[in-house]
Amino acid sequence: MSSRTRTVSGAFQSYIQGLFQAPRGTQLRMSEGMETDSQALNHLLTEASVDWKGLTGEIARQADALLGGDDSALILDESAFAKKGQASAGVARQWNGRLGKVDNAQVGVFSALCRGRRVTLLDSRLYLPKSWVEDEARCQRARVPEEARQMRSKCTRALERVDAALTHGVRFGYVVVDGGYGKDPGFLRGLASRSLCFVADVHKDQRIWLNDPEPYVPPASGGRGRRASKRRTEAPGQTVAQWARQQSESAWKRITLRQGEKGRLRAEYLHTRVWVWDGKEEQARCWRLRVRRECGAKSPSHYVLSNA
Repeated sequence: MSSRTRTVSGAFQSYIQGLFQAPRGTQLRMSEGMETDSQALNHLLTEASVDWKGLTGEIARQADALLGGDDSALILDESAFAKKGQASAGVARQWNGRLGKVDNAQVGVFSALCRGRRVTLLDSRLYLPKSWVEDEARCQRARVPEEARQMRSKCTRALERVDAALTHGVRFGYVVVDGGYGKDPGFLRGLASRSLCFVADVHKDQRIWLNDPEPYVPPASGGRGRRASKRRTEAPGQTVAQWARQQSESAWKRITLRQGEKGRLRAEYLHTRVWVWDGKEEQARCWRLRVRRECGAKSPSHYVLSNA
């Protein structure tokens, strides 16, 4: 790590320490009590040549040495950071899950490696909204790299984090995501195409079939007009919420999950094999559905799909 005239390794070390120690992550607060002043930190982030890709690779290597293995999980999720003004890269009015509302914020997609109760962050990428991608001058002022000035969905960003972990040799047995990513059929099929096992929350309106819907292209009718190309099915589908409501009380199985601070943590589950079809693929996917509800509750709290 160096600038045109000198090394910035010392400033970078101070920056990392400041991120952990400062109650507020501003350059001024980080520099207080550190050996590097605020101006040096600003130079580090705006002018110096920092090998961020190399740093990410080293983090992945060390994380894998500590937590990697077949019983580990790669967790993908996003997080938002409230921001004032319009100058910071990627800032826009968008959903901030930490505040529970749409607000001015930056949003990043993160990957983390987890084994048991231990977890560490692996990687992250800023999500760039459409309003930024379409404003070249604004991206230049914020020094957004040219290769990053493309519209990439959060699910695309998440798959890129998966590929980065695989490239760096991170070992994990399955990928875990919440409903924000599980609702995207292309994302789940992207994980499956990489021969990865996933456990994904889905929304209650997720459509399923209890038997193969056997999608097909309708044959030509013999009349004029364009030949049908869109696949269809005659099999009736239903939502995961509809299926859960149809199950008897005896179908729910109580399972002990782990030992919590207040004793054993238990929940009740339904489990069945289902077929999922996005309306485009030649064949439906046969996956597993798990429905969870808290003990004593009347309605489910989670619907989960897995290709395990």
